Amino acid sequence: HVSDDGQSASATVRDESYQTVWCVAWRDRRQQFFPAREGYDECQIDRSGRWLVIKEGDGDNRIVDLQTDDETTITNADGAVGHSDCGDGVMIGEDDQHEPGAMVEWTLATPHERKLLFQRQTWDNPGLGHVSVRNDLVLVSAASRSEAPGLNELLLVRRDGSRLVRRLAP
Repeated sequence: HVSDDGQSASATVRDESYQTVWCVAWRDRRQQFFPAREGYDECQIDRSGRWLVIKEGDGDNRIVDLQTDDETTITNADGAVGHSDCGDGVMIGEDDQHEPGAMVEWTLATPHERKLLFQRQTWDNPGLGHVSVRNDLVLVSAASRSEAPGLNELLLVRRDGSRLVRRLAP
């Protein structure tokens, strides 16, 4: 993952046996290494380059402020997101614990405040799938063998909280 200005990046470091050992963040010509904890999945830097999100444990999100080194964890029970992407100071993804197929936005500076952007109607549907954030829009793609409404489509969701969804393509 790379910030919008190209000055910050994050990556996963693996050893010769392909075991994850570190998440590394590069910001302001400084490298910071974060040991991979149990259940490590990935790390993402936000578009501003200030915030690092580390997905680990039982679906938890560890949020690191690379400017101050402060860390906060959102647990899976609190609605940590799985498939996600980071915008400028925000993380958007699926909260599969509270509403069916819910897409939520977390402000990384105040990570225990979330905004619901979209949700499916029932728990029967698979999750949201992949998420890509660009400015005020979120692209969602969910491929599945299921024929449930909203699956196997590209959806465009507005970040303004209106919960408006536009179906772009099957």
